[in-house]
Amino acid sequence: NIVQAINYKSDLLPNKYEGGFKVWECTIDLLQYFIKNEISFTGKSVLDLGCGAGFLGVYALLNGATDVHFQDYNEEVLKRLTIPNIAINLPKSSNAAHGVRCFAGSWSRMAEKVTTQYDVIVSSETIYCKKYYESLHRILKDFLKPEGMCLLAAKTYYFGVGGGVREFERFVGSMDVLKFKTFPVFNEGAKFILWHSITFIHRCLLFF
Repeated sequence: NIVQAINYKSDLLPNKYEGGFKVWECTIDLLQYFIKNEISFTGKSVLDLGCGAGFLGVYALLNGATDVHFQDYNEEVLKRLTIPNIAINLPKSSNAAHGVRCFAGSWSRMAEKVTTQYDVIVSSETIYCKKYYESLHRILKDFLKPEGMCLLAAKTYYFGVGGGVREFERFVGSMDVLKFKTFPVFNEGAKFILWHSITFIHRCLLFF
């Protein structure tokens, strides 16, 4: 459980805890991209996939989204972190909360129970493990509207678990259903130089 993960100072316990209590670096990258490019979510339905603290979805709510749904693997993350964060950040006079829903559980479980389609799916650090790619691909394929778009931020490679941007690009390309375009974001930390990327994923081919 999550207490076990915290006690062992682990960000990941497979099938138990998927790091939802940590704000990952690529979340900040994607938020900065939204701000720098003045991304508007006006009138859009949005899914914050693997939401953790829910910063991406909250940004969408504060920038015109009509409906924002939050998904995280752990219900405890939603109750203790996501929902309180939504409540803190939304103005008391805002009606945006009426369009908020939260889902707990795996992507495969969500794909079986949810029928909503979204204009935009936002996600950060969710492609670290290759064994999840099939269920993630199904979410994107089934939940994006015909002209919908996913904005996904991730590291080029995740040491120890084998996933990353290049592996996910190869997987998406092999399925030949979704179209994607990736551009790099360079981040230099105190100890490591990390290559982060933001990927645009579409149901149909759009031109940038």
